[in-house]
Amino acid sequence: MSKKKIDKDTVINRGQYSIVKIVMLNIIGGIFVLIGAKLVSICIEMVAEVIKKGESFNATVLLPMVIGLLFGLFGGIALFFAWKDVYHWRKKKIARECGEDGFAVIIDYYSISEGSKSGMNINRYYGFVLSYEKDGEQKTFKTDATFEINEYNYLKSLDQVKIKIYGDYVVINEEFRYGIYTKDSYSGLDKKYFNEKPYSTIIKIMTWFTLIWIVVFFVFFGLTIALKNNVFVFIGFAGFPVVIIPLGIVYAYYFFGGDKKKK
Repeated sequence: MSKKKIDKDTVINRGQYSIVKIVMLNIIGGIFVLIGAKLVSICIEMVAEVIKKGESFNATVLLPMVIGLLFGLFGGIALFFAWKDVYHWRKKKIARECGEDGFAVIIDYYSISEGSKSGMNINRYYGFVLSYEKDGEQKTFKTDATFEINEYNYLKSLDQVKIKIYGDYVVINEEFRYGIYTKDSYSGLDKKYFNEKPYSTIIKIMTWFTLIWIVVFFVFFGLTIALKNNVFVFIGFAGFPVVIIPLGIVYAYYFFGGDKKKK
């Protein structure tokens, strides 16, 4: 959809689940589980060999098993979150296609975030506890946390939300229009701090400088290896903060200015 065709009433169908994230969690989880299983297998073979030879048992023999179990636990957690997303994506798809229409009231909400709830709203997503009626019985359902800050604000502003009910599974079936997306979903701040001048200009300069610095750093790193002189790599490291810090100060000056109070 081109930008020219988008206005404030255009319905936005935002993907709530990342295929890349699911694939990466599956790969990482699978690798860790396999490594963990291999370490546990090696430990079992070592213990069996010690018992077979009648040698004194040393607790260090169990170290590979401990490490293997930790690897398996980490991998299992990654796989759990990957398949949790797959489960909800599939259930939502079926509910939207085959579920019965209804209405629900939001009675509570929760959030997951890369930052603390008391701090900055960094990459936070929201889920809701819904109260709805089915077959003459009042029920509740807790959605998964996939709604970003703009969608959260919009849904909270409604007296009741449209839902689809499929068995015991409920999905919010509201349309989100372009006009509601006034905040940056990652930081929760107004988009003007990223799209309007002078903010956008400073961010573009910082982005371009960062890209240029990465290229220059590798060139200097290559010179350090070729000429066996560490001064080049030190210059490469020093160049970044020398430019970025002043730009950051300028950005902060505008960002925290008296008439730039964030809402």
